[in-house]
Amino acid sequence: MKECISCKYLIYDDATKCAHCGTEQKPRRLWRKSKFWVALSAIATSLTVVYIAIQTNSISQQTTIIKKSFDLENRPYLYIDVLPIAWDNPNSAERLMLGAKLQYKNIGRITACDVKSEIRFYNDADLNELGDRYKGLKEELSKKYGYFPEVTTVFPNQEGLNVDATADVGEGTKKYLFSIRVSYRGIDNKKIYNYSADLLFLKSDNLYKEFFKQKLPNGEMVSIKKEYVVYLLSPKTDYAIFLPN
Repeated sequence: MKECISCKYLIYDDATKCAHCGTEQKPRRLWRKSKFWVALSAIATSLTVVYIAIQTNSISQQTTIIKKSFDLENRPYLYIDVLPIAWDNPNSAERLMLGAKLQYKNIGRITACDVKSEIRFYNDADLNELGDRYKGLKEELSKKYGYFPEVTTVFPNQEGLNVDATADVGEGTKKYLFSIRVSYRGIDNKKIYNYSADLLFLKSDNLYKEFFKQKLPNGEMVSIKKEYVVYLLSPKTDYAIFLPN
């Protein structure tokens, strides 16, 4: 037995109409079932939409990761290897020569183009008097030889791109600094890559090697050249990417 959906009068389970009030029973049950399936269908649709959104977001993230990975693998990686040099010649007016050999290197897969270098070289003995020695060296060599080597393109694993950046400095020099800022491009002209380095060196006064011994007429042996040991005190380097407007 069951209750009438309207008057709550007891009727048979299979009754489609109440014998007491005459209310139809089947339409109400169908309505309830229909409402249930509509709700279930709405839930299923919502879950489908959520699943598609999650899948779309996942595909987008994977695409971004793949693109970034491709960009990192297919770009130039340009830097300047700084090989410090410190030596003097007791028999020359240019007593202490200081600086470094600068080697341009590209360890990336793509050629570095439109290379622009801003390099400065300071030493503590001449800081107030002469300032940036690299600028002075460029001016001196340009005047003497008519040019100064400016590297503008570096192929992957290219050899021989060396720039001699040594200058005569005050004999009291202890420390010297190379400040390097390099910008360059790869196959994507919209991206500018940058490499920076600030390398501080210390020249040893006690550790050196003597070369080219020479015998004077009086029999005395003199040293023609002393090559000093140089220590790296503070290495600061960085890579960066800029997107110009």
